[in-house]
Amino acid sequence: MSSCRSSEEDFVFALASQNIPAIVGFRWDIEDKLAEEYTRFFYDHLVGGNKSLEYAFLESRKRMHEAHKKNKIWAAPMLVMQLKASG
Repeated sequence: MSSCRSSEEDFVFALASQNIPAIVGFRWDIEDKLAEEYTRFFYDHLVGGNKSLEYAFLESRKRMHEAHKKNKIWAAPMLVMQLKASG
């Protein structure tokens, strides 16, 4: 999710409070170009690689770190997942 300030962590946690199973957002505002690049990496890993959500998230962060060593963009994405209640 990347849309002005709606990607910031308060918005992500508000979505999580509505029991949305998984949310990927950013901790701070980032450039649209970088958000698009991260999203492309993420979906390449998620859909193209048939990997888990967590794996796609981690691999995308790694690729952003490799591509932008002088930019902390790799640390901006965050993944919030809901645990299913047992019982």
